[in-house]
Amino acid sequence: MKFPATVLLLFSTALLTACAGTGPALPPTVSAGLETPTDTARAKSPTINVVTTNAVLADLIHQVGGSRVDVHNLVPAGSDVHTHQTTPVDSVRIAQARLIVTNGAGLAPQFDQLLDGSADADAVRIVASDGLVPSETTELIAPIEADGHDDADGRAAAESVGEHESSDAVKDEHGHDQRDPHFWQDPHFVVHYVNQIADGLIAADPQHTSEHLGNAASYVHQLEQLDDYIAARVETIPAERRVLITFHAAYGYFGARYGFEVLAFIGSHGGDVSPDDIVSVLELVQSRGLPAIFTEPQFSDDAVDQVARDGNIQVGTVRSLPDAEYPSYIDMMRANADSLADLLQ
Repeated sequence: MKFPATVLLLFSTALLTACAGTGPALPPTVSAGLETPTDTARAKSPTINVVTTNAVLADLIHQVGGSRVDVHNLVPAGSDVHTHQTTPVDSVRIAQARLIVTNGAGLAPQFDQLLDGSADADAVRIVASDGLVPSETTELIAPIEADGHDDADGRAAAESVGEHESSDAVKDEHGHDQRDPHFWQDPHFVVHYVNQIADGLIAADPQHTSEHLGNAASYVHQLEQLDDYIAARVETIPAERRVLITFHAAYGYFGARYGFEVLAFIGSHGGDVSPDDIVSVLELVQSRGLPAIFTEPQFSDDAVDQVARDGNIQVGTVRSLPDAEYPSYIDMMRANADSLADLLQ
């Protein structure tokens, strides 16, 4: 499926300008407030030191920056991004970074103070989700409603998400941010992330503008192909079985785009699984004849295993972040689609 023409126009227009010999041009989405590093030695470095706060962002930086970037990710692949704690080495890498990319929307607030205190004043800071409006997550075993479906193929109309991030975070009774920060579960929103990252790379490394824009445009095309692949796999699942039950509430945007009802044992920021939760899932699985529920490698799956044993159903695996087995975002998302299609038939 083609993503909106304005996204591709952003890349192609700026690329043509840069290649025409008029000097490196920044795309329209570059924020006026971004600061370009002025230190001569840093500007002439053969690579750009980049710090990211999750494995998706690290992969996207590699895709757009190519050989121009040296990336240090604060959360190793396979770790829980919500609770991971940094080391002294991380502080050093942050201080050396020319570009820092975070997700935003409350995904990993434990890094905010460290980044503010350790980052160089000239470092470019990018929040990948800025400009997107987050949905609320759920702490309960309850459906996350889809936004509707487009006319072409039944995928939810993710394009209806607004253009400005809400300034008021929704908190639960424990003070946890209830906004869903996992935008990357919808490839359409990853195009927005790529735009943001291209902005940051161009601000930090303007002499290679055309290279960054060319890489970004190429990757957007790969995201279009990924979107089509996931939709085709989902089409093989009977509509009444498009129910994604996971341990961790990270898949609301995936469900909204591809027409799944999404439920989870715990909310986005963790919590405990109660006996009532297990009973509720068992009742749902049995009443609707669901063949599988899903766990994630980085979380304890005792509750999921208990439901599987008691309900005599299969346990599949989905991933909210790349890991050693599926180290790229696209590989991870294709594997998730395959797992759902194979087990929910």
